[in-house]
Amino acid sequence: MSYRIPRMEGTGHAIVIEDMQEFQAKFPGGRFALRSVSEHHDVALMEWQLILPDGTPAVLGHDAVRVTEGGKLGQIVTFAPSTPEA
Repeated sequence: MSYRIPRMEGTGHAIVIEDMQEFQAKFPGGRFALRSVSEHHDVALMEWQLILPDGTPAVLGHDAVRVTEGGKLGQIVTFAPSTPEA
């Protein structure tokens, strides 16, 4: 599996787990809210938002996820933070 985010890229599930642990340490009590999902064939596009512990919406982002023929994660590409519309 490949994992690409704006500040790094790598392969394997361990890099995803490590990145999520680092992220959670920066925003203890924060959570992700899934705003929308579009999918076709083997790709899904998800829009998500980080919600801070006090309920304040924070970072908005998008992930493109590709699934293998066996139904496993093949690739995650994250776009965050997203820029607001002009």
